[in-house]
Amino acid sequence: MSQGFFKYALLKEQIFSKLNFDNQGRLMLGNMYIIILPRYIISKIQREVENVVGDIACSLIMYKVGFDIGYNVASRIKGGNKEIILRKFINTLASRGWGNFILENCDLNTPLIKVKVNSCYAEDLRPSKSPQCHLIRGLLSGAVQYLIGDNIKVKGVERECIAMGHDFCRIEIRPT
Repeated sequence: MSQGFFKYALLKEQIFSKLNFDNQGRLMLGNMYIIILPRYIISKIQREVENVVGDIACSLIMYKVGFDIGYNVASRIKGGNKEIILRKFINTLASRGWGNFILENCDLNTPLIKVKVNSCYAEDLRPSKSPQCHLIRGLLSGAVQYLIGDNIKVKGVERECIAMGHDFCRIEIRPT
C-alpha cells in the first residue's frame, strides 16, 4: 500500500477519535461544534451567491469569509515555527476534506507561497471560464497573513483551476 494511504488512514483515525456529541446532541470535533455536509453544499452556496450578486462580488465575499476563517484558525495552531504552523494549517484543511494540498513554495519572508490543490470543491464547479477556489484562496491567504503579521498585506491569486479544465488548482499568496 502507498504512503498516502497510510497518511489518510491515520488522519481518519485521528478525526474519528475526536468526534463526540455533547449533552444537547450537538456534534463536536474536539471542543468545536461541527456540521458534516457533502462537498457540493459549498459549491451550491457559491453558485447561488454568484447568481444573486454576480461573479465579482461572489469572489470577494467567498474570499473574505475564507480569509477571516484562515486567519482565526491559524492563530490557534500552536507549536513550531511559522512554516510548521502553515504546514499544520494545510494538513488541517486536507484532513477536513478541503482537498489534497501540496506546498510548492514556502517563503514567509518575501512572502511568496505557492500551493497546488486537487480533489477540492472546484471539481463540482466545472465548467468555468474563471478560477473558482475563492474560499480556499481566502483560507490560505488569511493563514499566511496571520503568520507574517499585519504590516505587509497579502493577497491570494488562483493561477490555475480544476473548474477551468486544469489538472489542479494553483494558488499563490504574495504581497498586494
